[in-house]
Amino acid sequence: MSSLKKLRKLILHPVRFFRDARGKRDQPIFPAGFQGGNLFVVSHLNQLIQVQSLIRFERFSNNRLLILSTPANKVMPRTIHENVHKGLFEAVAELQLPRSPNVVRLDRLNTIAGLYRKVLRQLRPTSVFLLSFERHYAILGKFAVDQGAGIFLVEEGTATYKIGQDGENLAHIDPKGGNRFSIAAIEHLPFYRHLRPALGRIQRFSGVYAAFPGLLRHAFQFERATRFFMHAGGLSADPHTRKQVAAYGITSRDALFVSQRYPIRDVVFIGAIMRVLAAIVQQDEGRIFLKLHPKDRPAVPKAFADEIRLMGLQGRIVLLKEADFLIEPAIAVARPRAVYGLTSTALVYAPLVSPCTKTYSLLPWVTQNVKSHPAYTPAQDDVSVMESHFSILAQFSHVRVLDGQAALGASLTVPGEPGDARTQDAFWLRCAERNLDEALALGLSLGAEFERRHQPCLAALASLARQEPALSDHLHALFAEDPVAWHVARGISAWGRADYESAAAILDEALRMPATEATRTGYARVFLASSLRLSGAAARAMELLQLGWPEDIETPFGLYEMAQLSLADGNTAKYFCYVGWTYPEGVGAMPAPLLDQYATVALADGRGDLVTDAWHEYVRRLHDPTAPGVLTGNTFDAMYGQHHRAVVARQGLWAGFEDARRWRDLMAERGMVAPRAMACLRMESLVLSQDWAGCRDEILHGREQLAEDPRYGFLAMYGAIHANDPALFGFVCTSAPAAWNEEPAMAMLEVWRHVLLRDWQAVLDAAQALAPSPDSCRELRYELACARACRELGDHDGAKRWLIAYERHSKGDACGLIELVRLTLATGQWGRTVQYLEHVYCEERNMPADLLLAYLDGLIELKQWGKALSAMPTARERLPDEAVWLGRLVRVLMAMGRHEEVVAECRQAILLPPDVAWMHAQALRATGQTAAAHEAIHRAGRDAATVEEWALRAEVSLLQNRLQEACDCYEHMMRHFPNTRVVPLYERWFNTKLLLATSKQAM
Repeated sequence: MSSLKKLRKLILHPVRFFRDARGKRDQPIFPAGFQGGNLFVVSHLNQLIQVQSLIRFERFSNNRLLILSTPANKVMPRTIHENVHKGLFEAVAELQLPRSPNVVRLDRLNTIAGLYRKVLRQLRPTSVFLLSFERHYAILGKFAVDQGAGIFLVEEGTATYKIGQDGENLAHIDPKGGNRFSIAAIEHLPFYRHLRPALGRIQRFSGVYAAFPGLLRHAFQFERATRFFMHAGGLSADPHTRKQVAAYGITSRDALFVSQRYPIRDVVFIGAIMRVLAAIVQQDEGRIFLKLHPKDRPAVPKAFADEIRLMGLQGRIVLLKEADFLIEPAIAVARPRAVYGLTSTALVYAPLVSPCTKTYSLLPWVTQNVKSHPAYTPAQDDVSVMESHFSILAQFSHVRVLDGQAALGASLTVPGEPGDARTQDAFWLRCAERNLDEALALGLSLGAEFERRHQPCLAALASLARQEPALSDHLHALFAEDPVAWHVARGISAWGRADYESAAAILDEALRMPATEATRTGYARVFLASSLRLSGAAARAMELLQLGWPEDIETPFGLYEMAQLSLADGNTAKYFCYVGWTYPEGVGAMPAPLLDQYATVALADGRGDLVTDAWHEYVRRLHDPTAPGVLTGNTFDAMYGQHHRAVVARQGLWAGFEDARRWRDLMAERGMVAPRAMACLRMESLVLSQDWAGCRDEILHGREQLAEDPRYGFLAMYGAIHANDPALFGFVCTSAPAAWNEEPAMAMLEVWRHVLLRDWQAVLDAAQALAPSPDSCRELRYELACARACRELGDHDGAKRWLIAYERHSKGDACGLIELVRLTLATGQWGRTVQYLEHVYCEERNMPADLLLAYLDGLIELKQWGKALSAMPTARERLPDEAVWLGRLVRVLMAMGRHEEVVAECRQAILLPPDVAWMHAQALRATGQTAAAHEAIHRAGRDAATVEEWALRAEVSLLQNRLQEACDCYEHMMRHFPNTRVVPLYERWFNTKLLLATSKQAM
């Protein structure tokens, strides 16, 4: 219909027809001003996610995004627009192609070609990134090359590898989708030659970004290749995935099975899968976690659960209830021992995110079970789709195929492949001892691959132990018939001596010679790249490796060099990926220098998951005397600081000090020097416990620490002041960092000197004259001194203001917390007092005596009787003065109604203070011992003071028939406590008087 309208318009209104046609042709697709840069072409959401990951991975800038759409699907373009990360693209545009653009028809391909020419003419990009290489994408690639742009292939999935080793397209777009006339016209008519690329595929790329670039070498020609996989390095492992893995407890001893959807009935398909999984768990240890497809019908999980229950495999096969998470990030987090599946892409990509995970395709085995199922019918259960997908999977040699029980048994007994374990050569360890350069320390200790592939060069390297003048003659004699190998050996020897410029020159000359085994194996190229990097030419080294990728450097040392080059370029995402591929066993296999580097980068990059892995490895090595060495430099200090803060946050400040003590003792056992942070924590714990004698000893033995660490110096000064020791204060000031001898610091020390003299007003006067403190003396926080001065002078609001200023720079500091506790005590804020003391000291036994008493008083004031009673044994042990703790104990027991215990405690006491004696009398009365209660009252050492005590005395006297004494007590209460509601005074007094009068008449 639209064609007839256009024809009518052409006949009736030709001028308007050509004017409108030209207007549409010239209308820009992208906004004006966006020429050059990178053009990314996508057609669905997964492609967008892939290219956005690539942009982050390579840190591309100056990017444009072209979204392809058709009139048949208007939802997907909208979804893509909603998910575009605007910060990654300077311009985004949508290009609508005709329906079914992959069908070969002249009119459609002509239209598409015109649209692509229009885009390229407007943008003139320098690079075009494609995720497909057939049909209309081939036309776009040809036009881009003709315009001078480079074209790059970005892996979309396993379909990228569908070109077999013999060049056959294993998943060819069906030629029946195009009409024969169009195909013949394009093939034979010269004016349609611009459409001929649509009948084939792109053969040459400027570069490829793929997970397995080596598998693409036979399919395409490309100048450079970069290993890229969006989930590598744990970059896509979000908190949701980690939560799922932790909730199910998936570990490296377990396996995963990834289910898929095929046109086979559930009863047949699920039954076949479960029979295979049952056979696997019978021969293997661990559990199998079964992940379903996100689009499975609700009946599928129930059917799997029923089969698991019927087979009695609960606990061995676990059904994951959630299916809406990506499996590759889950594999990266859990690192399972194996992944089972049929033709899932997870089988292909699992080793890239978890290199130690083995992958197995169960397709032949499951197919056998499908066909042998009693309910199987070929018409309803089509296995051909599964089998067609398997042809691409066969491209990947690391995917093992299990076709039955025998194959399973064989796979479980196969030893690790060569290169799975890294061996260390004694020669290189000796070199590492002589030269601390981290590349030399790591270099060929990764060299199992090197040693296996070229033994003569290793022998040449061993000749370094000989005299230097004889080295050249020795190498020449060893490789007399192979001058290229002679050059390579000399170059690697120079690299081993850390003469990187000479090594680079020699190896560069060797690679320019005719190729021999010495250069084809690739290690020469890797050593040249390493020499270039270590001599400052990192950019050239990266180019060299990428040009030689992938056959010649897919080795541990090559991967390690790529990691170091990525780090030199500031690309931490790449760095973590390549380190992971270098050491598939994880951080446990890393040499100490690399572990330290890895942890440093993870800390700086905010990768908490990787920091945690590295820290656990540090802990393991420190506890295992046979483990590889551990570095304890700045990175260890930073990681320990992070660990310490986590301990404090979970368990309190004192727990952090206890942890520091355990670490210090452990490191001393290993002959290691504890980090400076631990010395500070040790001093801080002495300050918190108010062990001023211990502070003195620590200060006198830590003069070197005083001179190097301002924080340690401040704690030492604080301890000297509270020890009231002017000589020790002077020692700290003279031994302190050099910055303390400058004018700002001297003025601050003057403030603290007034604290030592207890001249509080002088403290505030000196502080008023201070200018803002520079960074060089930030540790001399005089605000703390001012806070104490205000508290001592009774200005609690002023003390609070000074403490707030102190906390801005020293949050969580022990000295500030002590002052805060004393301020809350001074203002009667018992709730905060208790809260702060519990946070700082964790347990009562860690509290100084005066603060332990304050803690007990706070609990009593807050009526937290249970906690107060549990703290009493510590108080009895720590406080030798019985009178100090006894009164508090008796008060708590009385509040809890435990009168017998009060009587027992007071009976054992040497001397009862008056207040305790009155509570003792009350307990005796409560237990019915009125005579003893009356005697205790008269021996209390003072008369009744409160209305409760007067009421007790009156009651005890009345029960002892001392009526006059009781009357006197009631009369005293009516005179001095007329409004009391403790007892009905008038009634009691009247009744007692009546009893007294009656008794007198009887006499």
